[in-house]
Amino acid sequence: MTTNNLLVNIAENYLATLVDNGAEDLIALVGSEGLVADPRFGIITGEPSLKEFVFAFQDWLKDYSPKVQHLRTTATDKRVCSEDILFVDLGHEKWELAVGTVVCNKESGSGARVHVYYTNWPLNNHSHSLRPALFDKPEPGVEHTGVILKYFESLLTGDLKKLATCFEADIYFREPSGPPYVHWGTNAVIEYFKGLFSNGAPMLREDTVTDDGRCAIMEFTVFGWNGKVWEDPATHHAGLACYERSNEGLMRCIRIYDDVDFTPGSSVTSG
Repeated sequence: MTTNNLLVNIAENYLATLVDNGAEDLIALVGSEGLVADPRFGIITGEPSLKEFVFAFQDWLKDYSPKVQHLRTTATDKRVCSEDILFVDLGHEKWELAVGTVVCNKESGSGARVHVYYTNWPLNNHSHSLRPALFDKPEPGVEHTGVILKYFESLLTGDLKKLATCFEADIYFREPSGPPYVHWGTNAVIEYFKGLFSNGAPMLREDTVTDDGRCAIMEFTVFGWNGKVWEDPATHHAGLACYERSNEGLMRCIRIYDDVDFTPGSSVTSG
């Protein structure tokens, strides 16, 4: 079993190792029996597949001049999340792609389990792509508390008034596509949620919760919308949400990593 310090090392160095180093370095980091779940390349496990993945990932980004900046780490004894920015040069514009990496021990065998979250939207000609669910059910002990629980209940019911009471006045909400899509202040964030709720309330299941007291990290599955469950499990989306508390116990920021099309009038599952 990998210790917490090693899990932190994997989470904080995964993206930079993948972008800048060779396949052997990534395998040394996650373990030869490690598992990586990537939004673009799927689930990769075992040394031969990990080698192929590194080559394919670097080939995909080779024309984008990628650079990595680490932002923050949230860690408990079971799970670690690293939040990073991947700077890419798209030719006509430079983009700061937000990337979340969640690391824990594999259920069996050696090596780490690495779940990576980012949107393909800016690199996909501004179109979304389906990220299949990573969990069939929540892990044991999953629960939110305090203002995060209040926010989550408001989100599931589409209650804007209750939602507004969860926020600091200077809250910011960062969409998956990164810094160009940040909403600052309670009024702007509530306006964003008005657009979101125009399709009805999302149906989300919290699959893992990692909470260090200041920041709560949730891996989630979107499995329906507006009271209607998507019956085909292949249409369920995986995502990551980071909720940071203020000193007063309210929410000071929300950062999302997924590829779900939440725009008004969308089919939500399209991409």
